[in-house]
Amino acid sequence: MNKSEADVYISLRSNRADGTVAINEFPVKRRDQVEIPVGWIDYIAYVGGTKYTGGFQLNEGTLHTITFNRTKVVVD
Repeated sequence: MNKSEADVYISLRSNRADGTVAINEFPVKRRDQVEIPVGWIDYIAYVGGTKYTGGFQLNEGTLHTITFNRTKVVVD
């Protein structure tokens, strides 16, 4: 969810169970919903030109919300 009132772009990287790597990259509008492979997710996000990095665990059947603010990125 983009609450930053700025352009947001994110790159999500995950290792699949078969050892291959999945990379999903896209601009974030006000509210988007995407499906990505489960596992540990590393992200790089640019919010109005400022770079943020982090990671989170995505398990089967769970949903996470990534909120982009002007000064931070929050994963719930």
